[in-house]
Amino acid sequence: MSQPISKQIRILQIVPRHPRKVSVEQIVDRLMNEGLKIDVRTVQRHLNNLAQPPFNLQFDGGKKRGWSWPPDAEPIQMPLVDPGTAFTYMLVDEYLKDLLPSALYRQIEAHIRGARQVLAASSGKAFKRWSERVAMLPFGPIRLPVRFDESVVPSVYSALLEGKMLRVDYRSLNRPLPEARLLHPLGLVGVDHVLYLVAVADGYDEPRQWALHRMSKASTSTLDAIEPAGFNLRDYIKQDRGFEYPSVGTVRLQLQVHDWLARQLEERPLAEDQRLQPIADSTDQRLIASVEFTDQLRWWIRSWGPAVEVQKPVRLRREFASEAAVLAARYNAASVSNETR
Repeated sequence: MSQPISKQIRILQIVPRHPRKVSVEQIVDRLMNEGLKIDVRTVQRHLNNLAQPPFNLQFDGGKKRGWSWPPDAEPIQMPLVDPGTAFTYMLVDEYLKDLLPSALYRQIEAHIRGARQVLAASSGKAFKRWSERVAMLPFGPIRLPVRFDESVVPSVYSALLEGKMLRVDYRSLNRPLPEARLLHPLGLVGVDHVLYLVAVADGYDEPRQWALHRMSKASTSTLDAIEPAGFNLRDYIKQDRGFEYPSVGTVRLQLQVHDWLARQLEERPLAEDQRLQPIADSTDQRLIASVEFTDQLRWWIRSWGPAVEVQKPVRLRREFASEAAVLAARYNAASVSNETR
């Protein structure tokens, strides 16, 4: 591939979709950092060529001058999307459209339109048959997606990708009004279709999670974000358990579970050392496993109701026995109240 063509392809990849923009100088810096010898005049000449059909890159001569793809531009796929990839996009459209924030969905909507065209042009019927025979269901009730301030998302992404600080108004769950915050972004994590920015608030040391749907008036600062020494997002999630409710360590869990649940847990164990044992004169089984003692564990046990009995640790058994007594009293009181009506 000739040098001019390869550079133009790279420029097309660097230029973001509107409303984000990139300056000529930023493009030159990116290309120079990648080892390409190029100057501002050459990049400007390439951009002027790429402003013509079919690419139609656009230049904003306002206060923050920069180049961008038109908001409705069709994505250029190199190589072209194959039917398998196109079908994957269709699954995203089918099952995630209502769960993704609209601002995020719009970023892939053009790819989905292209995927639909690829499948429509496919000569075989296999993918059509496959799409009619695939379904995905959630575990538990379907919850409506959270509502985002759509102007927030581009600023969050820009600050995170460029290593800049983020100014944002943030409304904590226990506060009625938002407060101005200056954040040092560290990572973006999705949990149950909710997006959280992991960031350190300016003046503090410890990372926290900041829900995007509680943000408003976000803007990317010109100041560089400061990352805590040795911070790693994967370690924060897995080792530091940043997204788990407080844990008091590992416990040896012992449960008596119904036989049908035991079969499920045999397929998807709670831990590497999980063991299932038959119980004499019962169809139930005893489960023993080393697990983290967290609120998530409690919620999971509660979700199975009478199909699970906690045997050990004793403190957890006592906790559930106390809860069961409270629930029994409430249901009994409700039954008496209904019978007197």
